[in-house]
Amino acid sequence: MSLFRPASVLLAAVLVAATAATDPARAATEPTTLAVDGTVRVVVVDHFGEGAHAEHLHVIETADGAEIPVDLPENAPANARFEGELVVRGEVAADLAEQGLLPRAGSTIDEDTRAGRAAIASAEQQEAPLQVAESTVAPVTAAAVTAPAPHQVYVAVMDNRGTVEETDPQVAAIVQAVTSYWTTESNGAISSFATQGAIKHFSSSAAGTTETSCGMASPGGVWGEAAALFPGVSFATSSRNHLVVAMADECGDGGIAGIASVGVDFSSGGRLSLSMGDIAVQVGVHEVGHTFGLGHANLDTCPSTTVCEYYDLYSPMALAVGGAFKPTALGTSYRTRLGATAAGESAEVTLASGQTYAEQSFSLTPRGGSTGLRGLRVTDPSTGTKYTIDWRNASGRDAGAFYGSAFSFAAPRPTYPTGVVVEREGTSGAIHLMTRSDSAGRAIGSYGAGNVFSPSSLLRVTVGAIGSTSAAVTVRLGLPPIQAGTPTISGSAVVDQTVTAAPGAWEAGTSYAYDWRLDNVPTGVTTASYTIPPAAAGKSLTVSVTGSKTGTTPATRTSAAAAVAAGTFTAGTVSITGSPAVGETLAASTGTWTPTPSFTYAWSVAGYVKGTASTFTVPADADGKPVTLTVTGTRPGYTAKSVAVSTANVTTLPPVRSSTPTISGAVVVGGTVVAEPGSWADGAALTYDWRVGGVSTGVTGRSYDIPATAAGQPLTVVVTGEQAKFADTPKESAASVVQAGAAPAGSVSYVGPTVVDATVTAASAGWPAGTAVSWQWEANGVPVAGATSVTFRIPPALRGAGLRVVGTGTRPGYATTSAASVVRGVLAARIAAKTPRIYGTKKVGKTLKVNVGSWSPRPSYRYQWYANGKKITSKGTKSWFKLTSKQKGKKIKVRVTGRKTGYVTVAKTSSSTRRVAGR
Repeated sequence: MSLFRPASVLLAAVLVAATAATDPARAATEPTTLAVDGTVRVVVVDHFGEGAHAEHLHVIETADGAEIPVDLPENAPANARFEGELVVRGEVAADLAEQGLLPRAGSTIDEDTRAGRAAIASAEQQEAPLQVAESTVAPVTAAAVTAPAPHQVYVAVMDNRGTVEETDPQVAAIVQAVTSYWTTESNGAISSFATQGAIKHFSSSAAGTTETSCGMASPGGVWGEAAALFPGVSFATSSRNHLVVAMADECGDGGIAGIASVGVDFSSGGRLSLSMGDIAVQVGVHEVGHTFGLGHANLDTCPSTTVCEYYDLYSPMALAVGGAFKPTALGTSYRTRLGATAAGESAEVTLASGQTYAEQSFSLTPRGGSTGLRGLRVTDPSTGTKYTIDWRNASGRDAGAFYGSAFSFAAPRPTYPTGVVVEREGTSGAIHLMTRSDSAGRAIGSYGAGNVFSPSSLLRVTVGAIGSTSAAVTVRLGLPPIQAGTPTISGSAVVDQTVTAAPGAWEAGTSYAYDWRLDNVPTGVTTASYTIPPAAAGKSLTVSVTGSKTGTTPATRTSAAAAVAAGTFTAGTVSITGSPAVGETLAASTGTWTPTPSFTYAWSVAGYVKGTASTFTVPADADGKPVTLTVTGTRPGYTAKSVAVSTANVTTLPPVRSSTPTISGAVVVGGTVVAEPGSWADGAALTYDWRVGGVSTGVTGRSYDIPATAAGQPLTVVVTGEQAKFADTPKESAASVVQAGAAPAGSVSYVGPTVVDATVTAASAGWPAGTAVSWQWEANGVPVAGATSVTFRIPPALRGAGLRVVGTGTRPGYATTSAASVVRGVLAARIAAKTPRIYGTKKVGKTLKVNVGSWSPRPSYRYQWYANGKKITSKGTKSWFKLTSKQKGKKIKVRVTGRKTGYVTVAKTSSSTRRVAGR
């Protein structure tokens, strides 16, 4: 594996700059690319000195086992599926050009071609990565492997960079301590983890100086030399074989303590390097953890800009601390991820289906022990964040760990006492230690008795008593229910009355929200009081009260239902005004009602209703009888109420001397007519009532302007004479039918190109106000079926026809008129065509295909293939053409002809290919 320190990981900029790389017709200024499918392999470079941090090196491993160094972001997932294109430039481009395999700029090389294989071989040897033009990186999630299987370790010592002070037995003891750790922590998944053969020594020609970490920053060359000491042994990710390269203690002084390839789980093997010295076992355990797919154990937040990564010192995937400190046991998060938890070792704290609150208490045994409940897993319901909880008391497998020792880092770094440890699961296999703060603001890595961890209102972890063998932990998910009361409704449930919700006895500090409902349908009223609307009459009224209080789960309680009663009126004094005489008009007076209703009236004589308006003209048959008025008040939500009063007996008055009126003037829409009343008694006051179709128009003047709505109906005028001591006398003229008015026509035109598939739009001008114009499009004088809109899309069938539009104006009360536009000939349209492109391998026996591009509108296509400009008559008229020996050495092109009804036929010819190669 050729690994290197990448010059840049600004992948986002590369992607933006190269999005056109997928286009087979790239511009000549765009880069040549190599299309590759494979697996992302990652190597983690661990810096454990001042400014501790990690770097990641990447290669793409192809299906053939080739390893191409690439420039990917730090957080690119290990062992993910990669599909994309790499930029070919620099030494790789020069190698291809020297072999005559470099295509034109903007081309894409397939990895399975001769040029692709040459590009991959060259890329494997480069000191600089290939940049990614575009890619899809899909993480692969697999179930943790727990079936027992042996692992093998092969050890090589690099002699020529610094001095490895440890003897081979001492190196073997360090490796044995590392492999024993993982055999124990695997819970049986690693059945054995033995060193194979003798420790090999080598002098590296690829490594750097001790000041530059002896080549550990770019370990590909060192690992290649070490792997060659064990011929026939695969150190691939899936091999379960581990290559350990031991380096001098001085190599770590360069800033890099260890480096390892990143695997998947306990099925993985891989390669790692570590410097010797007093932290070798810690570093070895850490780096083997990477080969099993584990990420780093970090802090939740950084106390400074340089302290964050590696600083969960309760985990072996943290910083290696100088001295003889031992690695801690794997925590619940890592053990769960690797499938290494034993039965009863950990518990998942969850809410049951439909449950909103739960509180459970647990007794944890030490994480370093081998029995009892040693860990909890819990997910915050509000964020979905996953946490694990372990009790670390520096016993059992945690004995000798840095945490809980007499040693501590200087501020602002955290302190690491024994206690309950909470860790958050992150991405790429990492975890984060959740700290608390002491009175001085310094982070503390564990929680003691009485401490609480609560990242949100829905998750609360409380540490109880901590003894010598157990620690009490209570986990609360959700919020406890509030103490709820029973609401009631105070006041009368009557229309237009106001009622009030009494919430009942809730716990102190509760705030309330209200929801008034009728027949269980929300009214939208959310205040404590509610004025009952008329629509509520006869319905069931309830109020729901929702109580809320910080730290509790809100609750909703609903009152008993109350039936809403209709309202009642307080009636006013009803009376009749006017003289009770035949022909006289009586009027109803309702008085003042509470609340104000709508009124209906019934005027009756001898028990028969004669009128229902608020006024009443006394008829002749009422002579000698009283007139009774019944007023009824109604209002939505109220019970109707009626009040009746009567007049004295009706008397009779003689009529006014009168004459039959006539109408003068033209009885036509838009005209003005005048009433001629004739001869009436001296002193009689005359009133006029113009009627159309027997219905009063409301016009009471002597003249009348005839509206369009009167067209075709009979017109009359009623003249009524009024005179003291005489009955009002009406006289109606003879009827005259109103004639339609004349309406002048306007002009019609249309705009838009008279071309097939174009849209033209009709326009009108000069028509009288109020005229509605309808449309009919005509071709060669014949109406086009269905073409009656103001716009018209010209179909191909009308190519060459004369097109016009006819507008017909209609106006109520007036005659219908029409006008037509000028005739314009319909022209053929043109197809917007693209030059076709030929793609496929230009080799005898291969099939070429044509990409016609985007033609608008899409026509029907015909094809003709040519070889050296001559038409291919045999099988040369399809969208594809299989090359035969006849085309060997010739250049191929294709002519595409597009046809579409109503459009001019168009033809486009592709560029010629390079000469066809033989088989």
